Amino acid sequence: MNKNKQLAMNNVDLVAPGEQAVVYETIVELAGDIFVMQRSMNLARHGQMCIDYKYQHVDI
Repeated sequence: MNKNKQLAMNNVDLVAPGEQAVVYETIVELAGDIFVMQRSMNLARHGQMCIDYKYQHVDI
């Protein structure tokens, strides 16, 4: 049996007027532990894109 579960996924809107950024947040349960994973994509200068990843372990 697969113990990996995706609990929820939210798409957060653009950060602020004039900023080109999209943030995706996913809450995942993995082997009884809960993690919040976030990916943000920012449009940088000269048409380049910057993608940041971070995660946080949630104690319940």
